[in-house]
Amino acid sequence: MRPWAWDSQGNKIRCAQTGITIIEEGVFIGSNVTIVRGAFENKPTVIGKHTMVAHGTMIGHGSIIGAHNHFANNVAIAGSVESGSCCFFGSGATVRPHITFQNDVIVGAGAVVVKDFAESGLTLIGNPAKKLIKEKETRSGVPSPFSA
Repeated sequence: MRPWAWDSQGNKIRCAQTGITIIEEGVFIGSNVTIVRGAFENKPTVIGKHTMVAHGTMIGHGSIIGAHNHFANNVAIAGSVESGSCCFFGSGATVRPHITFQNDVIVGAGAVVVKDFAESGLTLIGNPAKKLIKEKETRSGVPSPFSA
């Protein structure tokens, strides 16, 4: 695969994708999942410990996924996205490139995240995604990575 970038004169150039992918221990990867290796040697794609990546999910190059994340079916994560620990991405959620999530963030089914949210414990819904609630105590039905 050959991603593209721009040189100093604004011309589109192709560059070899030479990075790696690091899958930490206890990760579940479903069928038909795409995890793109890092675009460059100094920026790997990392899937954190005990993360679940369900069927049909796509994770872009250079993304850093924290421990205990959960990706439901058909989530699309663009390149260079970073998530904290214990984040949940609902079915069909989409995240644009270079977005950063803190810990304990829920991205609702079908939500489209187009900007960073600097707080932990958020629930994001809609297109474009907006905060639904702030306090983690009001959530119900969210799986805990430590309950098994």
